[in-house]
Amino acid sequence: MCDIKRLVFVIVVVSLLLAPLFVQRGRIEWVNASPSTDVFADATDGYLDSNGVVYSTYSQMSLGDWSNNAYSHCYVKFSLSGVSGTLSSATLNLYVYISYHDNNSYSASPLTNPGLGNCEVTHIADYGTLDTSDFSAVSIGNDPGALLSGTATPNVGYVSIDIRAAMQDDINHGRTWSTFMLRMSTITDGNSDNDYWVFYTSRDASPTHHPYVEYDLVHQGDLILTGNNMTTITGRLDINGSIIVEENATLVLTNAVVNFTQSDMYQYNVTLRNPSNGNPRLQAENSTITSGHNMLVLLYGNSTASASNLTLAYSNVLLYSYDSSVIDFSKSQIYSLYVFDDGVKATLLASEINYAYIMGNSHVSFSDSSLDNLQIRTRYGNFSISDLKAGTYTSWNYLLNCSILIAPGGYAPNVTLSNSQLNDLEFILSDSNGTISNTTLALQEYGSCSVRALDCAITYLGIHDSSTIWIVNPETVYYGEMMGSFKIYLLYYLDVHVLDSVGQNVSSANVIAFYSNLTSADSRHTDTGGWARLTLMEKMMNATGQYLVGNYSVSANLGVYSNDTTVNMTGNQQITLKLEGLLVPEFPQFLILPLLMMAIPLVVLVCKKRRESQNHISAFRKAITSSFLLP
Repeated sequence: MCDIKRLVFVIVVVSLLLAPLFVQRGRIEWVNASPSTDVFADATDGYLDSNGVVYSTYSQMSLGDWSNNAYSHCYVKFSLSGVSGTLSSATLNLYVYISYHDNNSYSASPLTNPGLGNCEVTHIADYGTLDTSDFSAVSIGNDPGALLSGTATPNVGYVSIDIRAAMQDDINHGRTWSTFMLRMSTITDGNSDNDYWVFYTSRDASPTHHPYVEYDLVHQGDLILTGNNMTTITGRLDINGSIIVEENATLVLTNAVVNFTQSDMYQYNVTLRNPSNGNPRLQAENSTITSGHNMLVLLYGNSTASASNLTLAYSNVLLYSYDSSVIDFSKSQIYSLYVFDDGVKATLLASEINYAYIMGNSHVSFSDSSLDNLQIRTRYGNFSISDLKAGTYTSWNYLLNCSILIAPGGYAPNVTLSNSQLNDLEFILSDSNGTISNTTLALQEYGSCSVRALDCAITYLGIHDSSTIWIVNPETVYYGEMMGSFKIYLLYYLDVHVLDSVGQNVSSANVIAFYSNLTSADSRHTDTGGWARLTLMEKMMNATGQYLVGNYSVSANLGVYSNDTTVNMTGNQQITLKLEGLLVPEFPQFLILPLLMMAIPLVVLVCKKRRESQNHISAFRKAITSSFLLP
């Protein structure tokens, strides 16, 4: 038993000792990604003062002005021997441990600012060995900027500044060194007091105080993960290629930024594919995938992407899902989500989605999320859609709330919104039929669709092939792409008010509208208020042009009383037709028929009672007569 414990102890210790050999900052050694590298300052670092004195043998260097109003500049340089390629990052790190202000010394955090403005870092040519001529060194471009601002009060320790542009310029020009001068933006305040920062140099006894540059190189080529490998990326990874996850491999992003250095759109991608009886996986937490150009994250086969606090960079990174892939995201930001196939299952919780395109018999749910634009595609469907507008949906399901019925060979995605905000909606229909009412949406029709849109705001209409749409009383219509043998019918409401000769409402009057060829266009009876609403077409549009209907003949009649007029339906219209000679009786006409129907049973009952009474009288008479007859 003791031997087993001893063996376990040895294994744990060896694992801990070997771990640093395999895990580098933001990189995985076995895939040949370049680890972050530290380059320490050359031993010639130091400082010069305005009196021409060179200080290159001390363990510290001072930057600012002194009690005699002389002032100093500091100098550091770093060897580029063996450094080539493209930098993804480069950072200059200097250890500050003392500050002086008005002759007072400060060595405890936070350090007091000397009050001489910014501590500026200038990119200069190699100075070789420091001498007085270097005091007037000039910039060669790509200056990093301010290491410390004029109000900074840093803690004792390293302060840093990005020098990637300057260092890359040195690499590109084949320079041996990256060299920098530090100076204060106010060289002296002239008050004869000590005001300066104190940094350690490369000669300090502790290497943990030395100036150094930390840099990363862009990973060159594709990163391909196979087998059962689990690969973790933390920190920043710049990659000049794609990341491919296959078989049963797992890519883990933890506190990572993965930047694809594309020179053109869709040059590289992240692809999960070829499961080979496994499950290619992407697992991400507090991470970002980004690029300077559009790129894709692609899920194929039995692949899975799960994430918490994942950002797919705005306007650049698009997520495509196919086959039986699974998406499970929470608290994430997605620019574009595309769901294409029947087997895809996507769950998004507390996330922000700019654009979602969903088709097939897929299952997609949004909970406590926000969608700027949702597109749903349906094929061979019948539907009835109403009352959909921008807002928060507590509980909404596309199949149920829109009464979707699918014919064989068709599809409609099962989309659910729970406590989620929807800003814009678009339906893309192929060979589908139905009605849409009181809804704000964009609409596209393909194949042979037949749609009736009532009282809608159509923010975009694309119509193709032999599709037809009847648009009734639109709030607005924006016409987009129109191709093929399509037909668009634009209709409006004609409200007709029928009055008698003294201006009283006439109910039950027959109102009818005729086309110019005298065929009936629509007809209705007036209600109790004397109103009838007809739906009449203004024009028909197809690929050859627009065809206006022109004037309608509209008539109203009740019995022998009638009146008529003509109407041109350019938008909703209201007209009044007075039936001269008709006087609506004091007893309203609409009560005559009900009262008549009530009276008929009463008359029948009275007649029946009368007949029964007469029968009784006849029998009585017979009985009396027979009593007086002789035997």
